[in-house]
Amino acid sequence: MLLEDARKQIVEICRKLVKHDLVNMTAGNVSFKDNKSNLVAVTPSGMDYMTLEPEDIVVIDATGKIVEGNRRPSIETPMHLAIYEVRPEISAVVHTHSLYATAIGCLGIDLPVITLEIAMHIGGEVPISRYAIPSTKELAENVAEKLRNHNATLMPNHGACVVGRDLSEAFSNAYSVELSAKIYYIAKTLGEPKAISQDEVRKIHEFAETKYGQR
Repeated sequence: MLLEDARKQIVEICRKLVKHDLVNMTAGNVSFKDNKSNLVAVTPSGMDYMTLEPEDIVVIDATGKIVEGNRRPSIETPMHLAIYEVRPEISAVVHTHSLYATAIGCLGIDLPVITLEIAMHIGGEVPISRYAIPSTKELAENVAEKLRNHNATLMPNHGACVVGRDLSEAFSNAYSVELSAKIYYIAKTLGEPKAISQDEVRKIHEFAETKYGQR
């Protein structure tokens, strides 16, 4: 089976997304790009994440053509491919429909860096992309353009999209965005949240990249 390990990891990530309320019903999607073969493993369209098996994950080439799998790939596959095109160094994309990130996106505003999680994992604010109808070329272009220079973006009325160097990092980034969106919402009910300065964000992100966790 092509990209067997990646397909197994995608199934695990999908179940974690459900467990942590980052997706609902069959919304959202996950992909992994193998930079050696240039093949992409992506979740199937409209399937319950809790019943997914590795064989359900579809393998496609850089044009979106199915190479292996009997399922229809996610309708947002063009968005994933567009992101990989502008970010060749990353290997994973996670699109969530999490509650608070979606709520902030409905306001049409950027999510500022108000938490250590965003500073550490994302390394900057989470900008709002331009609105477009789901599964369209326009949406793919809008999201990819924002992710060209950012690790996460809010999608107007449509959740969030994050990237990572691997699937584990992409999941952590998605979780960090939702947690920070929730904290931002709570803080806004109490007053005006104070953002972390860009200089401090840079220091925190650099610390996370070089000293936090295990090598």
